[in-house]
Amino acid sequence: MARTLLIALLLATPLLAAPTPPEEKPKPRAKLLGTVKLDKIVIEVCWTPDAKHLILITDEKGLVIGRDQIGEDAPIKPIAEFALPVGGTCKFGMTPDGTELYAMVTARRINAETRLCYWTLKDLLDGKKKAKPDRVVSLELDKPSTFALSADGRSLYTVVSEPRRGGLLPPNGLRPQIGKVLRSSTKTGDIAEEWMPLDLPNATLVGAAVHTVSGKVFAHFQTAEEHVVRCFDRAGKKEKWERTFPQPLPNGNVGDGPKVSPDGRVVVAYWSRQFSTVQPGAVPQPGQPPPLVAVYTNCPQLLNATNGEVIADLGGDDVYNSEVIDFSPDSKLMFGWLNRPGGIQSVVWETKTGKALKAWNRGSGDLTAAFAPGRHELAIVEHTTHNSNPSHLTPERIHGGILMETDGADLQYIRNVFRQQRVPRVEEESIIGVWDLAPLVK
Repeated sequence: MARTLLIALLLATPLLAAPTPPEEKPKPRAKLLGTVKLDKIVIEVCWTPDAKHLILITDEKGLVIGRDQIGEDAPIKPIAEFALPVGGTCKFGMTPDGTELYAMVTARRINAETRLCYWTLKDLLDGKKKAKPDRVVSLELDKPSTFALSADGRSLYTVVSEPRRGGLLPPNGLRPQIGKVLRSSTKTGDIAEEWMPLDLPNATLVGAAVHTVSGKVFAHFQTAEEHVVRCFDRAGKKEKWERTFPQPLPNGNVGDGPKVSPDGRVVVAYWSRQFSTVQPGAVPQPGQPPPLVAVYTNCPQLLNATNGEVIADLGGDDVYNSEVIDFSPDSKLMFGWLNRPGGIQSVVWETKTGKALKAWNRGSGDLTAAFAPGRHELAIVEHTTHNSNPSHLTPERIHGGILMETDGADLQYIRNVFRQQRVPRVEEESIIGVWDLAPLVK
């Protein structure tokens, strides 16, 4: 009787519907807005203040193109062209008021002139062809390594270094160098003051970054035993913090100085690191592990600019070399590349945490990039060089005039080609792409 009653109750009770699983939201994805080819070597790119135009610096001249030309099938027709300054290495940017394009021209030889060259942006956007800059300011400087403009554009802060006089060379063979930050007038070019000395006994100055708004300077020194990153405060003209890292590289340096975010909250510092990897081309013996080889590399780490604490390791233990190229204007994103045993990757990081938000494989050509003002769009330019003649070789890439191949037989063939002076015809081009990274920003 009880059993019959239980069955009747179960039949009368409506079955509860299974809970509906929550709807999965698609993960935010960056979007490639378009690409275009240019049959020139683009070595630098920057945006106009309204983000409607790109300025491309090629190995021959400067070009102004429209943002809307990216993604079109038709060949690029520049809006304007301008001749590049001669006699030095150029680094371009926009003045803080957005009215001029400028270039810091650093002489390649000692005791040569260093200049600031300016072009009126409105003239370039109107299509005027420029055979020379609209104005040039000669600077009372000798081969500055890095520079930064003040917020009003009236002052130029540069980092210069010189060998320390006297003393012995350290065991690693690096000649000790001292440095200083100079403030110059962008109107006259005269040095207004020696803003801050950069000195560490028995060390060489690798590089330094100046954050003009906060008055902080981040300097990277290298000794025989360690790397030293120091933060100096202009207000008190004293050291705020110091962070040291071991130095496994016997006789070299990391090459890149620190980079500070636009808001001054984080700084990227590089130093060398050692890790072991399988020796290329080695054949392991039966029952034996594959032979390893020590690799020395430079690795970037993200540091808190306030206290020097490590926020994140941007590379990992297997990075050969790497670079953070640019920060977004609001300091929320960073873009750069990592070279790992599996290949080279372009990477977008979250600045606050150092988390990699997007990574994709790329070729081995030179890379440059710039974030657009006022938005999370990124222009990336990759320079590629390849053999245009059909042959049994896989398409090889050329970097710095050296043909690179992974296959041993092909490498030997290429060496024979060079010996006989029958170098294949080479085509050079740049691929320009614009990414919308706004979906990655929280």
